[in-house]
Amino acid sequence: MANPWEEIRLDDYENHMSLENVYQLQVLNEMMREQFAVAES
Repeated sequence: MANPWEEIRLDDYENHMSLENVYQLQVLNEMMREQFAVAES
């Protein structure tokens, strides 16, 4: 069975996820920043 996520271009995914009414890219970005800050300390 093919994975449908493999058919979605990264820029389409990121553009959708960063929309104001979705706002997931911003949330994931902040989570990753926090994880890297913890890893560096």
